[in-house]
Amino acid sequence: MQIFNPDGSISNWVVTIRSTALYICLFQFLVYYVFTDYNKVRYFLLFWGALAFLAALKAVGQKFIGFDTNETIWLYTLGAHTHVIYSGIRFFSFFTDAANFGCHMGMAMVVFSILSFYEKDRIVKVFFIIVAISTMYGMFISGTRSAIAIPFAGYAFYILLLKRWKLMVLGGFVLLIMYCFFAFTTIGSSNADIRRMRTAFQFTEDASFIVRQENQQKMKEFMGDYPIGLGIGTAKHSKEGDLLHGLPTDTSLVFIWVETGAIGLVIYLLLWFSCLSISFYYVWFKLKDPEVLAICTAAAAGIAGMAVAGYGNEVLHQFPTGQTIYILMAIAMICPYLERNKNHGREIH
Repeated sequence: MQIFNPDGSISNWVVTIRSTALYICLFQFLVYYVFTDYNKVRYFLLFWGALAFLAALKAVGQKFIGFDTNETIWLYTLGAHTHVIYSGIRFFSFFTDAANFGCHMGMAMVVFSILSFYEKDRIVKVFFIIVAISTMYGMFISGTRSAIAIPFAGYAFYILLLKRWKLMVLGGFVLLIMYCFFAFTTIGSSNADIRRMRTAFQFTEDASFIVRQENQQKMKEFMGDYPIGLGIGTAKHSKEGDLLHGLPTDTSLVFIWVETGAIGLVIYLLLWFSCLSISFYYVWFKLKDPEVLAICTAAAAGIAGMAVAGYGNEVLHQFPTGQTIYILMAIAMICPYLERNKNHGREIH
C-alpha cells in the first residue's frame, strides 16, 4: 500500500522494501518450508553458533592483532566518526558496523546461553557455552551501548518463561544485582569496554542520547500530519529541502515511524508483541517436549532482547541480524508442529 503513498516515491520504495517488509515475510515461509523437523532446526542452531563464534573470533583478532588493509581504510574514513571514539576503537568483525555486530553478539549470547542450560549432549553443551562466552566478549568490545539492553531484556523475558516461582525470584534477583553493578557502581570502570557499556545506564546524561531525543522532537512537529509516513525509503534518501534532511533516524523504531507513520509503527510493534505473546503461550501451556521447549524459550528470549535494542539502534533491518531475527520468529511459531512431528517421527507436510 505504501506504493500509493503520495509523499513517497516508487524508486525509494523499490530499493528499501526488501529490508523493511519483504524479508520479514520471505524468511517466515523459508523456515516453514525448510525446517520440517526438529533435527533441521538443531542443525541450523549449530551452524549459526559456529558463525557467531567466528564473528567474535574475528573481532578478537581485530583487537589484538589488528585490521587488514580494507578494514583500516574504512575505519579511518567512513567509519571514523562512529568507530574511533574517546574510549578507543569499536570493533565490528566482518559486519557492516559495530552496532550491527554488537547487537547480533548480544542476541547470540542470550540464545546460546539458554540453550546450554537444557542441552543434554555434553559436547554440544560445551560448544553452546563457548559460543555464549565468546559472543558476550564480542558484544563488549563492539562498544555498542544499546547491545547491553539485549541480555537484560532477553533474560528478563526468559525468567517469565521459567514457570517455577523460585527460579523466577532467583533469576530476578540476579538480574537486579547485575543492573545495580552497571548503574550504581564504578567497579571495572578502568576497563574501557565496561566503562562505555556502563554509560548505557546513565543515558539521560549521554550526549548522543540527548541529540537523538532532540531529533525525534523535531520529527514529532511534522509527523502528526503524516499518519502513513513519508514513504518507504525516505529516511535514507532525503535531499536538501526535505523534512528529514539532516535528521538521522538512528533507531529501527523511529525509522519505521517516519517511513510508514504511526499506523505502520503500530502494525510493526504488533508483529513483535504477537510473536512474543504466542511464544509465551506455547512455553507456558502448550509445549511438553523439553528439547522443543528449550528452542522456543531461547528464540523468544533473543527476540525480546532485540525488540528493546530496536529502540536504541537501527539494527533490526541490517544484514545478517534482521534475517536471523526473522528466522528465530518463525522457529518459535512452528515449535508445536516440531513437537508433534518429533514425537510421531515424521516431518511436517
